[in-house]
Amino acid sequence: MKNITWTTRIAQPGTMLEVVNQDKDYICSLLGNNSDEEKQANARLIAAAPELLEALKLAEIALTDFLKEDYPVKSVLREIRAAIQKAEKE
Repeated sequence: MKNITWTTRIAQPGTMLEVVNQDKDYICSLLGNNSDEEKQANARLIAAAPELLEALKLAEIALTDFLKEDYPVKSVLREIRAAIQKAEKE
């Protein structure tokens, strides 16, 4: 997988969260009247986007190759599960 990592950080306590990349470059902000819990859940999902995309690409390759021959599906499942866990992490 490509080494693209996005994370969340508090930009203004109680009002705004940001998503940044591995170099701390700004990706986006989450703000508004929704609850902090909802903003955090949305920020986690956005931060997980690069890993989710890569996991889906690996899954597509694995499933395609699995139909042809024996492919290491377990390693792909680990990547998928890690991306899902990051998106759901509380």
